[in-house]
Amino acid sequence: MTLLIAGIISAVMGVVFALGQHDIKRLLAYHSIENIGIIFIGIGLAVIGLASNLPLLSLLGMSGALLHTLNHALFKSLLFLGAAR
Repeated sequence: MTLLIAGIISAVMGVVFALGQHDIKRLLAYHSIENIGIIFIGIGLAVIGLASNLPLLSLLGMSGALLHTLNHALFKSLLFLGAAR
């Protein structure tokens, strides 16, 4: 439950901080915080699924977290390279 709550807080705070940014690199950094929060939400759901003996929840949570990690690694690195000054 702690991972799930930490992920939700991180995702919401990343969006809140990103709303006021005009510098593209800082905006991307705050959106990275949000994406890490989304990954933590998936991991938290997977751990809850393991603890509650719900294999489908565990499978979906961890699959979502791993796919989001791969997606974030690919697109965010390209965005940072495109934003270079």
